[in-house]
Amino acid sequence: MTPYTGKRGCIIYDDARRKWRVYVRVPGKRYHVGSRDTLEEAEAIKADAVNTLESGGEQALAAYVDSIRRPKNKPSTVAKGDRFGRLITVKRVPYRRSLRAWECRCDCGNTIVVKETSLTRELVKSCGCIRRESFIGVVEKAGFVDGTCLSVLKSNKVRKDSSTGERCIWRSSEDGMYHVVIHLQRVRHRCGKYETLEEAVKVRDKARARIHGEFLERYEKQPLNL
Repeated sequence: MTPYTGKRGCIIYDDARRKWRVYVRVPGKRYHVGSRDTLEEAEAIKADAVNTLESGGEQALAAYVDSIRRPKNKPSTVAKGDRFGRLITVKRVPYRRSLRAWECRCDCGNTIVVKETSLTRELVKSCGCIRRESFIGVVEKAGFVDGTCLSVLKSNKVRKDSSTGERCIWRSSEDGMYHVVIHLQRVRHRCGKYETLEEAVKVRDKARARIHGEFLERYEKQPLNL
């Protein structure tokens, strides 16, 4: 790719596509204006883009790029002040290679830049606050404390892939013994191995009451129901 640089923009020849790609420098990034078959055409749109940027700013540049890259029979369906979920459009802005993008203000007060297609297709409805609120709701409902889910500790539900049908107990395929292992906060507590499942269950219940029970009582003042 051969670059032709200038004060506010550059032209690069794409050997793979056999096109002259035009870029204009805006604060903090390089904005792709378009591609042309000949260098003369590329120089012409680069000059127009630079003049538009210097006279009208980034918003004018976005409108100019939109005019040369989109058919006139497909006008923008988004206007300033439109609402999409919690987002309200504020102004048009250039955004990477997107044909149209908008700076949007969220109901929570944050401001983000969103592609127009993401707004019209309802792919983006907030600055991310909806997802954060949903996650916080799930965490509060499940009862997470220090990265540990209290509802899981209190539950006696057995995993589908359990080899014994009991929680915290697995059977070794080598010696046939039943191993008792209690997990809490990424720490594995090994409580021994036993010949029968009944023995392992008794040890498991005592170990869970001691390890899980102490943790639950510390945060909930509620004993573990076994």
